[in-house]
Amino acid sequence: MHSIKRFIPASFVVLWATGFIGARYAMPWAEPFTFLAIRFVLAAILFAGLTLLLG
Repeated sequence: MHSIKRFIPASFVVLWATGFIGARYAMPWAEPFTFLAIRFVLAAILFAGLTLLLG
């Protein structure tokens, strides 16, 4: 469990940075609210998977 906690700050930075990159490339083709909805659904699925994995 301690090794997982060590990667939390790095994971946050990577997710934060890739959000900007994804928004930059998706905005010409997607409406803002559609893009945000897809992003939040993907994040919810990711967090649900992590919750099940980590208990």
